[in-house]
Amino acid sequence: MAITTHPGQILTPLQYEQCMLDPSALPRTAELADAEVEFLVSNGMAKESALRPLAAIVSHDSAPIRGHIPFLLIPPRPTPINWNRAMNMVRLGNQIGHSHFLANDVRDLTTPPAGAYLLCDVEDGRSQLEEGYDDQLQEIRDRHRFGLTAFEAVILVAMFPVLSHHDVRITESAHFDRLIPLYHLRNFSTREVVPVMYDHYTGFRDARFGTPSISGRHPP
Repeated sequence: MAITTHPGQILTPLQYEQCMLDPSALPRTAELADAEVEFLVSNGMAKESALRPLAAIVSHDSAPIRGHIPFLLIPPRPTPINWNRAMNMVRLGNQIGHSHFLANDVRDLTTPPAGAYLLCDVEDGRSQLEEGYDDQLQEIRDRHRFGLTAFEAVILVAMFPVLSHHDVRITESAHFDRLIPLYHLRNFSTREVVPVMYDHYTGFRDARFGTPSISGRHPP
């Protein structure tokens, strides 16, 4: 499948859904790596020289898996991070994402690699939509997989239109002791749906929410 630029994303929602159902529809690995590099560079998240060595690692084609994104390039995390600026990369139709979090409002519960790195074998959480958060987290651990940090999740939903399909729970970052979701918020004046990152309790069973996971990070 040829990559068609969507505002703020490297696949349109229709293309993304086709790829999730039929992994053979995914762009070739080298093409996908180039698109991810271009996205991050054009959004000012990293210099190309920091990403190309990682893109070279994944430039060979591998057998795609249904419902999986084979890899996701993560740029060096800004210090301090401007969460609203990061969420501005996220688009839902013509709506631009936002967040009210300040730089120190979010703490990671795991230590990701320093510098740029890869997320390997990304599932976007759609297979868990009928499960509560505790069940989703247990399933991820039982399968020896790992959740995403808030920064990683923002990169995921900025590059790929996951939020066009379902809302996202984040397991490896927290706002004080509260979960951080990426979700739709309807603007009651315009009736348009805006992607936001903010905290609220999402432990109940809720068919809107899935919890993305990965098989690992490289380098670890």
